[in-house]
Amino acid sequence: MNEIQTSNVNIYFKAPYDRLAHLTGATYETKRQFLWKQGWPHHLYKYKPCIIQHLRDFIVDSLLYLSARSDLNDPFDVKSVIHYTDETLHPPNYYKLLFEDKGLTHSKRKEIKNRLNSPEKIKNAIQSQLNKTIEGTGFHSFTKWHRDLLMWSHYADGHRGVCIIFSTAHDVDTFINALPVTYQQSLPVIEYSQKLGGEFVKKVFLTKAKPWKYEDERRIFVLT
Repeated sequence: MNEIQTSNVNIYFKAPYDRLAHLTGATYETKRQFLWKQGWPHHLYKYKPCIIQHLRDFIVDSLLYLSARSDLNDPFDVKSVIHYTDETLHPPNYYKLLFEDKGLTHSKRKEIKNRLNSPEKIKNAIQSQLNKTIEGTGFHSFTKWHRDLLMWSHYADGHRGVCIIFSTAHDVDTFINALPVTYQQSLPVIEYSQKLGGEFVKKVFLTKAKPWKYEDERRIFVLT
């Protein structure tokens, strides 16, 4: 894959990964074995209707279209319940972590303290930033299976479409980003901290409701 396409811009997806540096110039078989040992399948699949332009984007131009959260077929996808502790929302504690190693001027610190001077305002600011991150992220989904009747029905124009096969070892830089989705009964619960990072990504972007488990989804997501 050379590019990933969103509704607004094209984003080049050849991100450098230090852990893959040893694969530079490696044979296809070496890459294949590396991915397999890391838990990646040899092939990923994409069900599509027979729309010529969409198929051309995939097969000829190597473009992946990134869907916004509002375009996902499950309205509960990419949602979570966030718990805030009193300690997290206590203004002096929040300021201490927020200002740490930021090099902010005195006037800027004062402006932030005046704007976020209560636990409720801090909570609203945090939630607004998390929502902005989610709304600014695009998603593209694959599956490990090519013979699933439900997916042929749901995503391939009622069994009239196609299923495109991708060899993960032929483009390691792209498909190392196709991360496995986990499935559970309820929305993921996240304990907020300013160093949320990986937990936020894993629980929000890579968790779906259990009824979708049959899809066995692998998901690429990119901040646009």
